[in-house]
Amino acid sequence: MALEHYIQSGGKRLRCGYTTGTCAALAAGAAARLLLTGHAPETAALVTPKGWRVEVPVENPRSGPDWASCTVTKDGGDDMDVTHGLPIAAQVSFCEQPGITLSGGPGVGRVTRPGLDQPVGEWAINHVPREMICRAVEDAARALDFSGGLSVTISVPGGEEAAKKTFNPHLGVEGGISILGTSGIVEPMSLQALVDTMVLELRQKAPDSGGRLVLTPGNYGLDFLKTNPLAPASVPVVRCSNFIGEALDNARLEGFSQILLVGHLGKLVKVAGGVMNTHSRFADCRREIFCAPRQAVDLEGKTLLPLPFTMSRDREKQHQAHLEAAAALEEHLRAGRDVAMAVLGDVAIFSTYCYLMDILTQRGIPCEMIPGVPSFCAVAARLGRSLTTMNSPLHILPGGGEGPGETLDLPGTKVLMKAGKNHRRLLEELEERDLLERGAMVVNCGLPGEQIYPTLADKPDSTGYFTTLIIP
Repeated sequence: MALEHYIQSGGKRLRCGYTTGTCAALAAGAAARLLLTGHAPETAALVTPKGWRVEVPVENPRSGPDWASCTVTKDGGDDMDVTHGLPIAAQVSFCEQPGITLSGGPGVGRVTRPGLDQPVGEWAINHVPREMICRAVEDAARALDFSGGLSVTISVPGGEEAAKKTFNPHLGVEGGISILGTSGIVEPMSLQALVDTMVLELRQKAPDSGGRLVLTPGNYGLDFLKTNPLAPASVPVVRCSNFIGEALDNARLEGFSQILLVGHLGKLVKVAGGVMNTHSRFADCRREIFCAPRQAVDLEGKTLLPLPFTMSRDREKQHQAHLEAAAALEEHLRAGRDVAMAVLGDVAIFSTYCYLMDILTQRGIPCEMIPGVPSFCAVAARLGRSLTTMNSPLHILPGGGEGPGETLDLPGTKVLMKAGKNHRRLLEELEERDLLERGAMVVNCGLPGEQIYPTLADKPDSTGYFTTLIIP
């Protein structure tokens, strides 16, 4: 029986499916009942961590004197990956050791590199599926008044071959697939799994990187690097696909301080225009970005001065980068040249310019701030919302870092800026406070690839760094 839960994505109604972890737990619960009663259940049911009750047919029940096994077929819904249709089998046996012991069998991989959910040498069954499997077996034993020990072995016929088509060999899982899932449910068209894989790779490679990293969206960059190595072999190369914003944000969190982007100009020019998800579905505005500088200002005869800024969260490293940038500007200013620094939004709101202005003014160099339109005002205009009236307060909050927390309980309107990095955690906080339907969001406001969400009820995906939320 198919899972009859649907989501809206890309204008389509798409059916959700089960994770491999849910299938393993369902099969284990059914096998435990077969072992303890001698009768194979026709269906197995459980409540997923997401809170959804699921029920599936039980297949291939088999048993012996001290063991029983059942199978559940993986159903990915409308998000059919390589595990869709695979049989997920569980064998439950009596054992002398009290409680529930869990292991993997054929088709389930083993962890060979640090940084994954499980330690090196352990079966690649993540902690949430482990909890689900043990709980399903414990529930069956409790219902049948059995207090002895049980061992559970999860296997996936065909899993070793299917794993070759996944990221597992690249990440350090060998011999089969991983038993995964945090919610127990597969949401179709969700790209979070790809992002999570990339984040995991960044985490694994950070300790031995020396803080240096090469990012590339895809094959153009990888092929170029094969014949044109731009960094020592010790510097890791990570493929980030279209998720450049997520890659940069997470690279910073993992401690990378020097990052080189290598890829096709058509991709990277979008990044220059503030587009952090470069898939054409979100933005395909390369010509506009190429032309924009000439429309904004006449560059004829002018010097373009690149100013590198560190992505490290280390305050000392940040300050050093600001000093170096200010020194580069000072050289031109002392020579009697005018220097203009263009920013997005208003120059006084979360602007790097302010760090440079403080340094330069302390050195006796006059600086002028020319106001622009603050991004949160532009967002409110796009949404057709008032930010505040009369004596109602307005709170402008950073969306990164530790998150808003109790500030969401403040009276008046809350604006969360640059919220792309913490997007999912922010939505969870808003859901806990029943604020999703009241909240709204704009991604890349005024930039190519702008997306407007008048409500957050459907938990829209963020597509980049410039994500602004308004919570009345």
